[in-house]
Amino acid sequence: MASDIYSLGATLYWLLVGRAPYTGARHEDVLAKVTTGLPPALSLVAPHVPRGIRDVVEKAMSRLPASRFLRVSEFEYALAKHSYSKRKWSRIRTHPAHEACFTGNKGKSTLAVCAIADGRLPVLTIAVTHQPSGRNATPPVTASRKQLPQKLRSIFRNYN
Repeated sequence: MASDIYSLGATLYWLLVGRAPYTGARHEDVLAKVTTGLPPALSLVAPHVPRGIRDVVEKAMSRLPASRFLRVSEFEYALAKHSYSKRKWSRIRTHPAHEACFTGNKGKSTLAVCAIADGRLPVLTIAVTHQPSGRNATPPVTASRKQLPQKLRSIFRNYN
């Protein structure tokens, strides 16, 4: 059923982002957003998520029921097809003065990627370090807040 597919997509969105796709102070506010709006784009709120997974979630949460997967098995197949990656990226709690932080694990190798506010608003510095040594994997990169999701996606692709 189309509503079940939507629910699966919304649940996966929540798992990937760390919060529900729609929020509001009152239940009525949330319901209005679900029926009339779209959640924030995964590419903006979860840049660590590969494009294929984002496409699967967006299709499952399509406004038009006919545009969603027809069966749960189709959803499962599409998700499985795009979910294999060498390095597993996940969002972690930010540190003081950090905008966004992620870790990427591949075997015994762990990388930390943090976007740090450096006082020259709106410029952020993105640092990629080996863990637990803290040694820089690359020289830091700067980005505006608007460029941040794109720069993070590029780093995640490069270190996959």
